[in-house]
Amino acid sequence: MKFNWLDLIRNCFRPGRRKVGRRVRYSGEHLEARQLLTMLAPVSVAAGTTPTEVEIRDFNGDGINDIAELNSSASTLSILLGNGDGTFQSPIDTSSGGRGSTMAVTDFNHDGYLDVAVNHATKIDVFHGRGDGSFDLPSVYFVGATANDIEVGDFNGDGYDDIVTASFSYGGTTEYYQNDGFGHFPTHHNSSIGPTGLHVEIGDVDGDGYEDL
Repeated sequence: MKFNWLDLIRNCFRPGRRKVGRRVRYSGEHLEARQLLTMLAPVSVAAGTTPTEVEIRDFNGDGINDIAELNSSASTLSILLGNGDGTFQSPIDTSSGGRGSTMAVTDFNHDGYLDVAVNHATKIDVFHGRGDGSFDLPSVYFVGATANDIEVGDFNGDGYDDIVTASFSYGGTTEYYQNDGFGHFPTHHNSSIGPTGLHVEIGDVDGDGYEDL
């Protein structure tokens, strides 16, 4: 019997390194035999300077998960293509346009390649993927308030993911960027959320078929 065990990616602030741990395959068949979580020895992967966020996706379409790494001090977005055995190739670096803090990954324009939206303090950079771990030059959208977090979801039901950010300035605001279907965001709205906004998550919490924040 084959088990598909999840692995763990851990952010490290030791300059330029990331720890990758792999989960032990347990032989027990009962829950009691699998209660204690243990990990194999971590594999260190060079991942740039001061990593602030990581995403696990298949950026080159080979069916193997890759690492997307946002490096604040180096102002880079790095893609580490996976080899399929828990190891990764050297990073493919793209300038992130500044000291990015958070990012979100989706296919904004439905071309079959994953794109990345990087959140900065005063702007959002949207990088359209080329399907090989590299990206086109970003489209830049300036935010009305200092953005703290970023997420993507289809808020108007047109089948294309939009962008929302949570902001902690001006008493807390939510910024909404509507996708035009081509991966661009010309329509922008904001609304007050009352308390200072720190993080944002998306999901249909009331079962009405519409995304909530």
